[in-house]
This record gives sequence, structure tokens and C-alpha cells, in this order.
Amino acid sequence: MMSARTILAPDAAVTSRQEAAFFSGLRLRNGTFKTTAERRLDDLNQLVIEQWKALGAAPRRLLDVGVSSGVSSVEWLQSLAAAGFDVDLVATDVCLKAQLVPICRQYDVLVDRSGHILQHIVFGVAIRPWRRKLDFVTGHALLSGVLNAVARRVLRRRRSPAARAGEDIMLVSPRARGEARIAFAEDDVFAANPQSFVRRFDAIRAANLLNCGYFSTAQIRTAIFNLKDRLVGPNCFLIVNRTRKDGTNHGTLFQLNAAARFEILAKLRDGSEIEDIVLAA
Repeated sequence: MMSARTILAPDAAVTSRQEAAFFSGLRLRNGTFKTTAERRLDDLNQLVIEQWKALGAAPRRLLDVGVSSGVSSVEWLQSLAAAGFDVDLVATDVCLKAQLVPICRQYDVLVDRSGHILQHIVFGVAIRPWRRKLDFVTGHALLSGVLNAVARRVLRRRRSPAARAGEDIMLVSPRARGEARIAFAEDDVFAANPQSFVRRFDAIRAANLLNCGYFSTAQIRTAIFNLKDRLVGPNCFLIVNRTRKDGTNHGTLFQLNAAARFEILAKLRDGSEIEDIVLAA
């Protein structure tokens, strides 16, 4: 795993595999990971394009939630542009802004705005703060435990981001940061909607975010109601997808009807595992 200082440097020469490994190793404060990979949503993008063309739909204002590194957002935008759609896209994630905070000489931590530790960097070596079962055998559990304790003690003394005297970092792929048609914003779909998002979007995509492996039915229901309130109104779209461990996508394209209820327009393979929750919203 590469360090944030290396992978996110403006002149970084890293491969897409190294970039994906870095983001996938960041465990966020809500327990999810910034899992990402190139071209993983190509078939979902094609399904959506085909359905919109068949309907004669022309959504312009798009929202992509839980975007991880932003690579899939760039690919969605590019595929839509190639198909003749003129869109602007807002890409959100619960953690897009972070700080590299010096703890002591040759030891920094990468933290989100709340102070949650995302990565330790000791003498330039990246060390993840979270543990796997095997870590208790390899000794990583002891190392990460000591580093977590030290860093948290220091961070408690520097409660505010200003007091941490850290270096601001944008947790977005350089390829995504350079796309002028994408605006990035931190956002928690389980919290109250930002007023600027209400009734704003023609289509919303939630890929690999709302699934039963991460969240309870009650949490997912809250998120769906929030996303519904961000749609302009009837005839707008919601896209929900999950990429399984074998790399296959299983998603559903919903449309909001005149009664403000979601209807299924199309499915990719088995469809979304949360269809019943969406249809009941």
C-alpha cells in the first residue's frame, strides 16, 4: 500500500492498480472502504444510456453518491458525453477532504475532518490503522494498536483542524480532479439533506454504497428518502447497483412516477438487492 503523500502528489507517477489499492485501503468512519477500480461500471453505464435513449430522456443535472476516488464518475461522464448527453455532475462521498498531520519527526497520520485516522505514514511507509484477523499473527495488530494510541492522544490535544497544523489533501484521483464538469462535495446520505441538494437533480446514482452488507434496512430506507428528495420530481431517475466479489454488476434503474413513487425501468442481471426498499419509499 502506497502512502497518501506519494499517491496524491501532483506529479505522482502511479499505475491505476496502485491508485486502486491505495483508495481501497482507506476505511472510513462509517465502516465502508473507498473501493475503486477502472471500467467496473461499463455495462451499467451502457444500460442507462440505452434506456434514456429509448425514452427520449435528456437529464442534465446528475448526482453520483459514494464515489470513492471519483474514477467511476469520470467514466460515467465520458460515456454519457460520447452518447450525446450534455450533463453536469456532482460527485459526493462521506470523506473527500483529509489532512496529513505531523505527529513527530518522520511520522504523519492521514485523518478526515473529524480526526478519524485513515493511514499512518512512518518513515515514508504506509501503515493501515484497521486490522484483519491475520494481523494478530503477523504482528500488525500490535503495531497499528500502538500507533493508533499515540496518534489519538496527540489528535485529542489538537481538536480542531486548524490546531492540527496539517497539510490539506483531496482524496480524489488526479484524473477526476482535472475534470471541469465534475464538482466534488462531501456528503452523508444518511444525514439531513443539504438545502442546496433538495429538488436539484434529474438523475442520481448510488453504486456500491447502499447494500445490506454495510447498512441496516432502516439506514438504507433513510438514505433512499433523502435521495428521493434530491430529485426534481416525476420522470427523474435513481440508479442503484452493487458490484459483487466476482466483478459482476447487479443494478436497477428506477424512475419516479407522477405519484412520487419509484418504478422499475430496467435491471442489470439480478437487479439491486434493495429494490423492495426503494419501491416502498
